Amino acid sequence: MAFTTFEKANKIRQDLKQAAKNKTEKNPVLFVGAGPGDPELITVKGQKALQNADLVVYAGSLVPEALLTWAKKGSSILPI
Repeated sequence: MAFTTFEKANKIRQDLKQAAKNKTEKNPVLFVGAGPGDPELITVKGQKALQNADLVVYAGSLVPEALLTWAKKGSSILPI
């Protein structure tokens, strides 16, 4: 299913609002690089960030989808 930029932005906004309702503490925003693109070469820090993220926003044209296997179960995954 293809989404417009507006729909993607609206989805991000809704997910962030929901995450804010579920937690009282502030959530950091982390940028995790995909390195050379090989999913087996993700850094330990990047892997842990994905395992703890409530919302993962990723650029499918830059990041291999295989990296999303590290995302925790139940997290919102939003390709842009």
